[in-house]
Amino acid sequence: MDNDELELQIREIIMHALKRRVGYDGFVKAIVKALYPNLSIYVEPELVRKLRILIELIDNTEKPKTPYDVPIEEAKQIITNWKGSRYLVDNLGLPEIYEILRYSMQLGRNINLARIIVFINPWGNTAAFKLAFDEGSMREIARNYVTDFIRGQDELVHEVFSKFMNIEDLISSMNNKLKTNIIHLIKHDLEIKDNDLLIMADHGYDIECGDIMCRLCHGNSCAKPIFSLITPLVIVR
Repeated sequence: MDNDELELQIREIIMHALKRRVGYDGFVKAIVKALYPNLSIYVEPELVRKLRILIELIDNTEKPKTPYDVPIEEAKQIITNWKGSRYLVDNLGLPEIYEILRYSMQLGRNINLARIIVFINPWGNTAAFKLAFDEGSMREIARNYVTDFIRGQDELVHEVFSKFMNIEDLISSMNNKLKTNIIHLIKHDLEIKDNDLLIMADHGYDIECGDIMCRLCHGNSCAKPIFSLITPLVIVR
């Protein structure tokens, strides 16, 4: 199984959610419901079904044995040849990827031209990403590939969202902080007509729940990393 299946499934999920006019909060709830079917949350059932397929695909995808086995050359080539705006994000979750494309559609961009290329980060953390790129820091990667570096997302995940909180409070806070922050930082480039954007991240994050209390985590700080293993390369035209 290759990463093309992951890319196609993520695209199917996002296009379905956009067609159904699912908001950011609803998208997060769908992820929680897909991970924890017994939680009493009502969300669009078909979206949940598609997310469960994605979870199964991630589980069954053969992971790189080490960070050095990540086929990162394709990403390097795309970034090097990119003519539009470039961003490197420390920790970009699937809900924020969805929100970027949702906002882009609201601006009149053709979402059918968007693409999310998927790599698997075997550790689900920054250390593996740096080893894959053979660089000492995220800032070095950003500098060498002439990208704007966004680190605030990961800081929020660790400083605000690492402790368990009520699911409704978590989603509300994610909306106010993670969603708002990423859109604020890339909004100007998104609003420039005919400006293409490339947004790469080192990993994502997972949502862990116990009863009605949930938190965010990634990599080995999770009981079972799933979505945090996704290293996305988001192309918005």
